[in-house]
Amino acid sequence: MSYMSDILDKANSINPNSTASDLYLFAKAISDAGIADVPKNFVKAVKMRLFNSETVDPNELAYLQKILNFTNSWALQGAWFAGDGVIRTIGNGVNTYPLQSIADLILPQQVAIYANPGSYDFLLLNRNKIPNWYKDNTLFRVRVWGGGGSGGRFCESTPTANVSGGGGGGYAEGLLTFAQIKANSTLVVGQGGVTPIQTSAGVAGQNSSFGGVLVGGGGGAGFLLGVNGLAGGGGGGASGAAALYVASGGRGGNNFSSYGSGWNFGAGSGGGAAGGPWGSGGNGGDLTTTSYNLNGSGGGGTGGGGGTSAVVVSGTPATPGGSSAIYQDKWKTEYLQQLGGVAGINSAKNAGFGAGGAGGSFITDGNNSPIKNLRAGGHGGAFGGGGGVGSAGASTGGNADGIFAGNGGTAAGGGSIVAFSSNTQTGNGGNGMVIVEWFV
Repeated sequence: MSYMSDILDKANSINPNSTASDLYLFAKAISDAGIADVPKNFVKAVKMRLFNSETVDPNELAYLQKILNFTNSWALQGAWFAGDGVIRTIGNGVNTYPLQSIADLILPQQVAIYANPGSYDFLLLNRNKIPNWYKDNTLFRVRVWGGGGSGGRFCESTPTANVSGGGGGGYAEGLLTFAQIKANSTLVVGQGGVTPIQTSAGVAGQNSSFGGVLVGGGGGAGFLLGVNGLAGGGGGGASGAAALYVASGGRGGNNFSSYGSGWNFGAGSGGGAAGGPWGSGGNGGDLTTTSYNLNGSGGGGTGGGGGTSAVVVSGTPATPGGSSAIYQDKWKTEYLQQLGGVAGINSAKNAGFGAGGAGGSFITDGNNSPIKNLRAGGHGGAFGGGGGVGSAGASTGGNADGIFAGNGGTAAGGGSIVAFSSNTQTGNGGNGMVIVEWFV
């Protein structure tokens, strides 16, 4: 048996009642051997010692702190992040993950998800789920997404303005001690933007937060302006004194299309994706041509921007949404695991987890039934932006009732719409979300 195998074998079979000095010797041997995959039985034994209410001897605590000094180096290498499939920079240059993180963050036992807009008291709602032996330095991992912005909306008889997609919400992540949570246990889930039913710019998403120390910024509103070359709504940022990892949302798609004259309506651009553990959200797709006969652009995805549109041929397949990042959720959060899927494209415009909805197709005389529905943008999957509406062309008959741009998924921006009817729907932004994990 090799030296490394012998260490791992002994660490996995260690007596959970081992003294702190014995645990320290094992930790030093594991560190010296360059073993990054920390044996879970060993970590469990360290946790039992660390969180035992009878562990008060200064010498024992000193040994445990030395153990955590070793395990912190593993944490900084991303070892404990293997639990959610993502390795990323830990720390923001000012704050770094506390030394006890590896001992406290091997497997979450409790996960609370807040996905409906509003204010909540975390401790009041979870007082029966938090062990009474928790110390003030026990850690909770908190993830915060701001709401997505909605797209701009134009619904007049003569096209005189451009509209653009809304931005995705920002993401903040950190570790909060029990003491910090007891000091302020209020969390807020921001609502996604909802554009009014009349011609209007979009509405920015609201911020989400936890305890005032983690903030996911809301995505920016899509614009409405009587100019060509219109920028999309900005992606939301993230901040907070406890923020150890932040990622911005993607901006809404820019709109360079013309809005023509008479019945020559332009197209809508896609919404931006939300930021998250995967990094910044992808931007909504742009409309890159000054024509007014265009497909709508695709919504951004977590793995890339939405498809751009420069199409001028009626009936061309829909512009695809952005792709989903390679991301495997292992947080025990079944709510998220049910949302997998692929980017919107062609007849299957609505996207799955992390992907953007497809842009609607340009259809000549696109206000006539039944082909007018091909102009609709696809909805984004969770964290993916919605697709923009396609052009109606020189449409001289029928009406545009029922046409819609795609809604943003969770925390993502909505697509924008240009159409001759008040009975249409722009893409609304997805609501924000807060996830809290703790460990027993």
